[in-house]
Amino acid sequence: MSSRDLRMGYRHRGAFDQQKPTLKPAVVQSMIAAILIGGILLLVSTNVHFLSTSNIQEEALPGLGEPGTAMINRRRDATLVIYVYNAADTEHTRNFAFFLRYGISEDGVAYRIIVTKGPGVKDFPRLPTLPANAQYLRTEQCTGTWGAIDAVMGLLSVPDYQYFVVVDSSVRGPFLPPYLASSSSLNEDEDVNTPLHWTEAFTNKIKDHVKLVGSTISCEGAPVNGNAAAEWRGNPAVSAHAWATDATGWALLTSQHGVFRCHSNPWEQRYHADVGASLAILKAGWTLDTLLTRYQGVDWTAASAWQCNQRVRPDYEHHYDGISVTPYETVFVPVSESTAASKWSFTEAADRYERWMDRLLRPADARPGVHTNQWITNHWTAKSEKLVYMNTRGPACFDFSYYLENNPDVKDIAQDELSMWEHFVLVGQFHARKHRFTCAMPTGNSYRVAYVLARGPRCFDYKFYLSEHKDLQRAGITSPQQLFEHFAEFGQFEKRRIRFTCADTMYGLRGGFDTDAVQNGDGGWESSLDLAAKDAEDAAELLSRQGDAGDAVQQALKGVLVSETAKDFATN
Repeated sequence: MSSRDLRMGYRHRGAFDQQKPTLKPAVVQSMIAAILIGGILLLVSTNVHFLSTSNIQEEALPGLGEPGTAMINRRRDATLVIYVYNAADTEHTRNFAFFLRYGISEDGVAYRIIVTKGPGVKDFPRLPTLPANAQYLRTEQCTGTWGAIDAVMGLLSVPDYQYFVVVDSSVRGPFLPPYLASSSSLNEDEDVNTPLHWTEAFTNKIKDHVKLVGSTISCEGAPVNGNAAAEWRGNPAVSAHAWATDATGWALLTSQHGVFRCHSNPWEQRYHADVGASLAILKAGWTLDTLLTRYQGVDWTAASAWQCNQRVRPDYEHHYDGISVTPYETVFVPVSESTAASKWSFTEAADRYERWMDRLLRPADARPGVHTNQWITNHWTAKSEKLVYMNTRGPACFDFSYYLENNPDVKDIAQDELSMWEHFVLVGQFHARKHRFTCAMPTGNSYRVAYVLARGPRCFDYKFYLSEHKDLQRAGITSPQQLFEHFAEFGQFEKRRIRFTCADTMYGLRGGFDTDAVQNGDGGWESSLDLAAKDAEDAAELLSRQGDAGDAVQQALKGVLVSETAKDFATN
């Protein structure tokens, strides 16, 4: 293995197999004693202090502090949860409010809520009263998760606990399926029948050889100072926003220079702490684990595993081997204003779960009903992505014979291939009608090509395009289909003048993503998604009443009247 591989943190599997944990029990005890002494000194000298219930505004939140089971699990009694509030946006503050409602109760677990204050951190309006086993701490020394913990380390009573769970306000949770939250604990040493606690999803996976467990694991790595051409740490790393370790792992991490400290920028934190913590565990001869189903049983000490997921984070939309993580798989999921605006699936799921969980906090006679369904209420908006996708793909490789053979009722309402295609796009794909394509999706060479193809040629003024660009006629590109395809593949990138004779029915890509030519130079497309959805709904109703799919789609794509150009195109 090259020196660069070693510099990036890679090691031969044999080296990991042969290396024993470097921390002996006596060393661990010494470290814990040192931490305790340092904490006493810190308590005297620092400006970090407890938040008493007399010097903060308090407001009881529904569901907070409800008594847990009377028989407390021994592991829970030895568990300390450290939550860091360092919200950068309004969704982060909602994450904190969710944790206060559903992450804390009188359950035997100890909770320390670190409230940071500093540049970029949004103030939380009113801090609720906590149960007796939970306590607020605050610091202005650092807003980063690792640095904030370091700032209050002397107040955490570390020697009193065997397990440590760290969460910050960038994620929403905990989420446990109702059937799991009401089932018996899975602890091997459990001698009482108690519901599974969310912390046990993490701590149950800590073993003699496993010392760091995260909701996810990423092989993305991190370069020093954010310089991609500089030194990289390429080892797998547990998620920094939700993880757990035991007393042995905690002692190791707190002894590492650069892990628990206030970093000057996010890249430094990623390199030294987010990725560095996992590297320290691996170098000590232990390994990692995660809640992700895909990574169960993986040997993270083997260099062959360090390229996991093509080295991209699994907690981005569709980055988890082509799908997305879910709240019930990882217990905590990233939720921010950005993920909410982008409508990432796990963010929307977390939001919906929160609403359903909040429903149970109300009196039984005041709870909202369960008769609503967003798919039905906003079905065209919900279907828009699939409609655009199929319209982009087009019918070129659609197996019409196969579709008709497996859906014989379609024959009564769709007599030709165009009608069958439109039936599938508007109806069949949402009813799981059996179908198949005979080739890969021909999307062209960029998203702009796909966008123009999705808009379609019905209102493309091919006569105008041909008259403006005589070179196309000399090249023999004269048919409506040839001219439209030329514009989609080449013309729009060459800034050729074009004209559409009706408004677009899809999203307008504002902010410079769409070309002036596609926008016709008139300030952008006039229609909105709501208008498109209304037109599509009218088209579907027409399809249902008349069985005329061709007329239905024409109705959906109309401007006011079908132009003569569109009619010419349809007949050529």
